[in-house]
Amino acid sequence: MQATADTARCLGEFLRFLTQSAGNEFVQAVEDAGLSLTQLKAMHVLAGSDEQLSLNGLSERLGGLSLPTLSRAVDALVQRGYVRRAEDAADRRVKRLSLTAKGRRTIDRLIEIRVGEFETVLETLTDDERERLAHALEPILERRA
Repeated sequence: MQATADTARCLGEFLRFLTQSAGNEFVQAVEDAGLSLTQLKAMHVLAGSDEQLSLNGLSERLGGLSLPTLSRAVDALVQRGYVRRAEDAADRRVKRLSLTAKGRRTIDRLIEIRVGEFETVLETLTDDERERLAHALEPILERRA
């Protein structure tokens, strides 16, 4: 248990280092898009899903976010053209959610900005530090795929 807590603390410090060392372009782009943290997370989940999700399915993938909160967030995304809501073919009471082309472009742009900021930060590491970090991340990322 202590090893888990120590690793979590180190990971938190590393994330703080990345966030503080990166530029503000990502934060500005999120603000310019008018996205809340909940909306940003929802769009990332929808972008990574192989299927259209119901509101309940999206809530589950977001760790059980309350349906009223998520519903309001999704309503705003639909109104701004980031998310499409369609009737489920098997059950018309259920609405399926997916990103629109505008939503996909926005998420892709945000990811591109974030990766660029992280590359800038990672360039401050030595070759050995970058190699050790990449090696440590490989098994975790393979599990996710």
